[in-house]
Amino acid sequence: MIAGYFFFPLFARLSTDTISIVFLSAETTLVFLVVGAFLSFLFNAVVIAWVFIFVLAIILRRYWSRPSKNKKTIGVSQFIGLILLLAWISIVKLSFLSGLSYPLYSDSAYHFDLINQILDGKLSTLLFSANGLLNYYHYGFHSIAALSSLISNLSIEKSMLILGQVLQITIPLSFYPIGKMLTHKAWGGILAVTIAAFGWPMPAYASQWGKYPAILSVQFFLWFYSIYLLIQKNDIPKKRLFSFLFTLMCLFIGLIFHTRIVIIIVLFFVIQKLFEHNTTVKKDTHLNLFLFVALLGNLILLYINDFEDFQHIYIKYLQESGLTALLLLFFARFFRHQSKQLFYQQVIFIVFLLVMLNIPIPHGLLNRNAEYLIDRPFLEIILFIPLTLIMAIAVTNFTNMLLISGKRIRSLRIYRAVAIVFLGVMSVFTYPIRSSCCVILDPPNIAVIQRIKAELPSNAKILIAVGTWSSYYDAGIWISPLTGIQTVNWSYDTDFDKDVLLSLCKQSVMYIYVGNTAYSFSRLSLQNANSGQELFQVNGVSLFKLDCQDIPLESGR
Repeated sequence: MIAGYFFFPLFARLSTDTISIVFLSAETTLVFLVVGAFLSFLFNAVVIAWVFIFVLAIILRRYWSRPSKNKKTIGVSQFIGLILLLAWISIVKLSFLSGLSYPLYSDSAYHFDLINQILDGKLSTLLFSANGLLNYYHYGFHSIAALSSLISNLSIEKSMLILGQVLQITIPLSFYPIGKMLTHKAWGGILAVTIAAFGWPMPAYASQWGKYPAILSVQFFLWFYSIYLLIQKNDIPKKRLFSFLFTLMCLFIGLIFHTRIVIIIVLFFVIQKLFEHNTTVKKDTHLNLFLFVALLGNLILLYINDFEDFQHIYIKYLQESGLTALLLLFFARFFRHQSKQLFYQQVIFIVFLLVMLNIPIPHGLLNRNAEYLIDRPFLEIILFIPLTLIMAIAVTNFTNMLLISGKRIRSLRIYRAVAIVFLGVMSVFTYPIRSSCCVILDPPNIAVIQRIKAELPSNAKILIAVGTWSSYYDAGIWISPLTGIQTVNWSYDTDFDKDVLLSLCKQSVMYIYVGNTAYSFSRLSLQNANSGQELFQVNGVSLFKLDCQDIPLESGR
């Protein structure tokens, strides 16, 4: 709140739109909350971290204390429409939490464990390995979730769920200042908000994957995008230097939010500078053909090299949002001459995203299991940004064309309102429902894990199943974060013969967790092994205990 208050004069000077000022101030508050939370837990010095931010905000407030003279706001009808739209977005996004006790998918268990360690004061230990080397990971979401849990006294899982859906509300709203600046119309900003909220399955579906750091990084990128556009549209001394320094600052701050959002910021900055300085790009009559071939070529390569990735992108942006995709293709032809540059920027952005999907990260650059500059889930999450802006600009230009062409439609405002209402109603049918593949910690699993925590010794070892890909687990992935008991990963399709059982006994793995997903161990295989007993079972979820005395040593020879 302090950051938002002190930065308000900055945006009041740069912007002539009151609504944009409010949104940007709120976004800035969120950014500073994340940075402040990270620094607080990193140095275990909450007071020092927040005093630093407070002093920085005061300095910036004094420098930007002169307000803008030509303050404007949107009309009453548009303001009321924006409030109603915000209310509907909140209802739709928060309805996702209904009946949920824990975040979805296996990634959430990993995030839960990191937040728990940060609350225990181990952030510096997480960042630096035993040999002193940087064990980098983006801890922005984990820090703000830990701070939220600490302040509100909510459990970690509730803080994750609520914070994740609050971000799902604020992300569409962040499109208002961007849409308004790009289209020069408040209607363009409202349309961008609506399309971002309901037009595509992303980023809403990312909550089902537990991709909360990626969701937060989208919010950060949209904040960066808005401020960058503000700098470019205003007459600021040494604008080029100022925009470069701002981008450089955001690259360092972005490391706290997400590794890959830094790559997105660099890509955005390079494309912007390319169009600012290279006038031949703007006038190249062959650019349309080049971009079409580049986009189609990347999709064909993706189809050939990794059909599964291609299929995921196809399902999310064509199959599940076919109506929006058709509308995008229809309205894209209405880009006027002055908007073609914006169109090219967004399409080039998409092309390079697809290219980076196949560019490997040099081994050892990061001490993480990251193979490519952009992975498929992150690409799916970020792709809605350029698509939303293309459609918002195209539709706004279409309505402007109707007004300018002499065929003035008196009821154009009504048509605009109907379009917004239509997209809002469509959200009931298009908003992603919970996928059965992502709900791994259901009531039976929760009940069994609670019994494990209550009845098993703390030094026990439990075997849990992992799928073909390392991110595919059943609910066993939650055992260690929720109970503190050590777990051992094993392939879900293991045939528990005598050799396997002997190997487990040698490792002192005495318990086997059997979940109820496609990536769980076979209960039949364990029963046929006849080398232990089922301690307890709840609706298909059970825990087996091995009897190593019944396993002859000869089976291991």
